[in-house]
Amino acid sequence: MEAIEETEILRIGELASVIQDGDLFGKFVADEGCGSTLAMQTLKQAAVAFQGMSLLVHRFEVAGMKKPDTSTLKMAAQVVKDSYAKALDSCASHSAAKMNATSLRH
Repeated sequence: MEAIEETEILRIGELASVIQDGDLFGKFVADEGCGSTLAMQTLKQAAVAFQGMSLLVHRFEVAGMKKPDTSTLKMAAQVVKDSYAKALDSCASHSAAKMNATSLRH
């Protein structure tokens, strides 16, 4: 059972790597703008995957088994969160630039 758990945690890490290395959120925001539905859907799907893993960890505890190491899971979640935030950083700077440009017109 532990091997299954470790394999699943590694898959979540791979998912985070694909999101970050492929700059998926950045590409979605570049293609669809700051309100990208693809970026939001991807973030929600990743969140569901992380919640599922948390549930599995909880089941280990409930069954009285040793809690698996979740450091990879936590790191992967942070990678996804940082990747999403990085993609939206450009939105904040563009919004600020637009506001500055608008205020200059008046």
